[in-house]
Amino acid sequence: MSNKYERIISRFNITSVNLDYVGPSGTPQGLNRVELAGVLAGLEDKRYELGFMFITQDYAKFSLVANYVLLEASKIIVREKWKLPRGKYLAKRMCQLAVIEVLAPKLCRNCRGHGQYFDLKNNLVIDCKKCHGTGGGTIFSITRRAKLLDVEPSNFRKNWQSKYDAIYMIAYNWLMDVFEHINRKG
Repeated sequence: MSNKYERIISRFNITSVNLDYVGPSGTPQGLNRVELAGVLAGLEDKRYELGFMFITQDYAKFSLVANYVLLEASKIIVREKWKLPRGKYLAKRMCQLAVIEVLAPKLCRNCRGHGQYFDLKNNLVIDCKKCHGTGGGTIFSITRRAKLLDVEPSNFRKNWQSKYDAIYMIAYNWLMDVFEHINRKG
């Protein structure tokens, strides 16, 4: 896992400042920021900001996007009557973690995203068993998520994993909406 995401997570309480890194003036697709803004034009603010962060890796509006997710998640929290622990800001932290996981590259930690590794002992290239050769994986294990959210891992698995997944899906679906929007414009 990249130290960049570790540092972002360690600063959960930062307000909207550049958390770690301001992305390049251009995007990986060769667009400048004005052109990118044109491509993303027409999206709701929450989707626009999430898409902009994903493409440019400029995390200056991280807290804003996490708060957008929290606003949407609060509808689920009220509707399903979640019993949140007092004073831990668990819902807010879950929203922040979900945004980080949506923005971060999902690489298998075993093969580092290659899907294969070289077996020096037998002089062979072998498909990674952990990711089944896809190179994909999760950013954080359940234990790591629990630790970042200040919850016991067994408590997280039993009471919070499904709730976290619902929050994650909010941010993930917004990002998928951004991709559909870009494909329609393309």
